[in-house]
Amino acid sequence: MLKVGDLVLWGINVNPTWHVVVERTQFKCATQYSFVTLTTGTITAEWVDTLEGLYDTYNA
Repeated sequence: MLKVGDLVLWGINVNPTWHVVVERTQFKCATQYSFVTLTTGTITAEWVDTLEGLYDTYNA
């Protein structure tokens, strides 16, 4: 886990791809998630409110 300003970065492996999950907290209240796919460099263009929502977005 790496904290950069208001962002927290951590890695997960969803075989066969590694992702960096980006977690941000806005105004000290709402936490949102996005991710970067390391093998392709793809960045999601949206933020979701839960990790389950992030998983659903990835599997869509």
